[in-house]
Amino acid sequence: VNYSQLTPATKDLLGIPLHLDLFARALDSNDIGFEKLRGISSLQELYALIWQNVIVRSEIGSPPISDRIDVINRLTGFMDSRQRTSAPQSVLQTSETRHLERAVNWLASTGILIRGKTDWNFIHQTFFDYCYARRFVEQGNNIFETLLASKQGVFERPKLIQIISYLRTYDHPQYLRDLQNLLFSNVLRFHLYDLLLNWFGGLQNPKTDEWNLALKILGDDQKFSRLLIAMYGNPEWFKYLT
Repeated sequence: VNYSQLTPATKDLLGIPLHLDLFARALDSNDIGFEKLRGISSLQELYALIWQNVIVRSEIGSPPISDRIDVINRLTGFMDSRQRTSAPQSVLQTSETRHLERAVNWLASTGILIRGKTDWNFIHQTFFDYCYARRFVEQGNNIFETLLASKQGVFERPKLIQIISYLRTYDHPQYLRDLQNLLFSNVLRFHLYDLLLNWFGGLQNPKTDEWNLALKILGDDQKFSRLLIAMYGNPEWFKYLT
């Protein structure tokens, strides 16, 4: 990879060691065109590459792709239900999951799963958030309704950002509807609202429909200054603000 040909956003992203490691793993696993890599600007995009080029890649003699995804979904479901970032190995050692043993070992060999003394962990806690978001969206769940029905605690923070980020590329119209509901809700707890507003203000390459949503917020006297603070230092909004 020619570093000088990466976009500024990609260079900033790869300044974080975890992101650089994921970038290298995705590169090492398959032959990817440079154009697909040079403009990556988010952790969510990196995990999408890992998913495509590691988890579901075709490989002679490897376990079925459906089994690999099943393993990840089972671990994600357990971690979510227990609000933990690891799962006991016994979750994948039942009569029901015996057929997944090859897939478990294969995912461990690629570094996607990390085996502890008695439990399984993902490559990083943020990968759980990504897997949860992917599963959540593809099952047709609604982030706004789910958050309102939850305790809106600390465990919801990373899931909120991963879900809304995943929706942005997976189903943009639904993303806009959910984002508007969340940003204009009076029942979202402050720590989640503030997190979402900062994420929105830090968007890379915001689209016109996102600017139209930002205009509605800027027209609210109580939210005006908070959004400007969230946008501060992000040149991506400058073309609209001028």
